Formats: sequence, C-alpha cells, structure tokens
Amino acid sequence: MKVFLVDDDPFHLSMVQHLLQGVGKFQISTMQDGIECINKLDSNPDIVFLDHNMLYCNGFQVMKKIKQYDPKIHVVIISGEENIDEKIDFIRHGAFEFITKDDHLYEKISQTLERIENARTSYEKKGGFFNKIFGT
Repeated sequence: MKVFLVDDDPFHLSMVQHLLQGVGKFQISTMQDGIECINKLDSNPDIVFLDHNMLYCNGFQVMKKIKQYDPKIHVVIISGEENIDEKIDFIRHGAFEFITKDDHLYEKISQTLERIENARTSYEKKGGFFNKIFGT
C-alpha cells in the first residue's frame, strides 16, 4: 500500500515513518506541507496520515482536496490537540480516523491500519459479490 505522511514537524514525521515501517510493508512518501501532498496525489496513495495544524494549508483544507481527488483514499488526521468538535467535523467530512498525538500513538496507528485493512477487504468482497450478481 502507498502511504503519504504529511507533517511540518520533522521529528514527528520521522517517528511515524519509523512506526509504519515496523508494522507493515508500505511504500511511504513523506511531505512537510499540505501543498506538496496535494501536488502528489497523482501518485494515488491508499492512505494519507495528515497533521491537523500545518503552515500554509491546514489539515482540513488538504483533506477536502484529497477527498475531491479520490474519495476512496483513507485520510487519517493526527493532531497534538484533542478537540471533540474538530474531531467530529473531520470524521463528518470524510476522515477515516482522528488520532491524538500522545503516549499511545503506536497502538492507535496500528489499530487504525488494521481497521483500514478490514474495511478494504470488506469493500473488495462486497464489490466482487455485486460484480458476480450484476455482471459489472
């Protein structure tokens, strides 16, 4: 799976990249701002881990552009702040998950990746089932 990591904090970017390398085989691209992410969407990532607060273009703006480009891309917001209203707003507008940066980040990322894999598998099975019935 292709994964984009987008965060303007080089330390956090490196940490999440290390975590992902430890939990699976991913083709990981790192970016330090949302504009770079938007410009590289033609690489067709499967998952985008996206920082909420970035310079130039915030996570919400970037997520909207990602979802306009391809609604099937799983966008996972990672934030240093836990604001329930923002979390609900992100989920309502298409984020797969909203993760707070804390001491349990590794577990949260692992669980989110497992949920994404389950969702993809379920979608593929349903698609295969409907294709057999309707011949699409």
